[in-house]
Amino acid sequence: MKHLLFLPLLLASIQAYFQILEQVNQTGQIIPINDSILIQDLQNLSENDIDLPGSCARNLLIAYGLIDYSEPIEFPDTSVAAPSLPILNKKKDQGKASNSNESFIRVFPNPAKDYVIIEFLIAPKEPNSSVAIEINDASGILIEKIVTSKIYDQVLFKTSKLNKGIYLCVLKVNNQVIASNKFIISR
Repeated sequence: MKHLLFLPLLLASIQAYFQILEQVNQTGQIIPINDSILIQDLQNLSENDIDLPGSCARNLLIAYGLIDYSEPIEFPDTSVAAPSLPILNKKKDQGKASNSNESFIRVFPNPAKDYVIIEFLIAPKEPNSSVAIEINDASGILIEKIVTSKIYDQVLFKTSKLNKGIYLCVLKVNNQVIASNKFIISR
């Protein structure tokens, strides 16, 4: 019943949205909006977040420079010693947390949309060892390989080129699997 009260507002907002799309379709470019009622209709549509029309209205407002948007990126607290969460050592004991001085790999946020942060620790580090992080799809096909010489780091990996699904992040030292972690991409 609550949605029925907003129906006239919603219809006006969607109509305003389609007017702008029609102008863009006819001219091939975004035409400046001078109509405050039209702007208000787009803002109402974007605030009510009605799936596709709401996100398209929000994108139009961003394109016109009428609202600012930035993708929030959350980084873990680096003031504590890594790792900050207990890590499971799957090779030894499935249910017990490992010590903080053991190697690990962690992927977050999980599920992810546009990016993941891959955090890893290699302990103890052998001299002249090669460290690689491999990202594989669910069928085991190698998608990306990141080579580093660090024993602890956080790597930002953009997932925009990956399809929705399950992926495996594998930490290798001297071509030996040390740890792995699954993550999901949901769009």
